[in-house]
Amino acid sequence: MTGFGIAIFFFILFLAFWVLFFLATVAVPYWVTLGAFDMLRPKKVLEEDSDTPEEA
Repeated sequence: MTGFGIAIFFFILFLAFWVLFFLATVAVPYWVTLGAFDMLRPKKVLEEDSDTPEEA
């Protein structure tokens, strides 16, 4: 039973390592890049006309 507990511990550790690896190499850079592009892009035409009433 002790060997099973050690195996589960290392399995969870292995999964956590790969999740952190994915977040550090893919998800966080993707999120930062999208945020930078969103801040640097010119405003859309629809956002400039937001004070006019919508037509039904």
